[in-house]
Amino acid sequence: MSFSHSGIRSVNPIKTLWIIRHGEAEDTSKDGRDITRDLTESAHQDWEIMKPWLISMPGEPMWVFASPASRTLQTAELISGYFNSELIIDINLYLATADILIDRIRSTPEDIYDLALVAHNPGVSALASSLAQMNAPMFLPTWGIAHCQFDSPWYTLSEQTNAKVSLASPKSIRTK
Repeated sequence: MSFSHSGIRSVNPIKTLWIIRHGEAEDTSKDGRDITRDLTESAHQDWEIMKPWLISMPGEPMWVFASPASRTLQTAELISGYFNSELIIDINLYLATADILIDRIRSTPEDIYDLALVAHNPGVSALASSLAQMNAPMFLPTWGIAHCQFDSPWYTLSEQTNAKVSLASPKSIRTK
């Protein structure tokens, strides 16, 4: 499925989307606002668990969309820094629904083949559930990642998109 990265271009090259829930955040921030809650030390340890899995998956994110919340920005910065991806902060992703997340993804230019999105529950879980064609909604835990591949243009992404989805979380990796 990774022929789009080999230099061969088709009408609909394979797109890769990482749907990522931010790492574990502090219960409260210094100023008491939700948007300023930082990652915990445990979240940084979970990054070290998730990094090898991310590397093992096809593609590398060219762009990383992130909510402006401290915890999502800190998570996105780990990913974009490691992969040397462009980080794009979007206020509309803060506590966004799956529909808002889909709308943001649809705006991606077609020459961007690999995209990561770091945001919040319940939106990321609902989006991952729909792309995985699950009858019951799944729950992405902190640092939970859905790696999705499909061969349609970004602008056609919908809850009915037929995607190949792989899921991972720090807990699922630790128990292997």
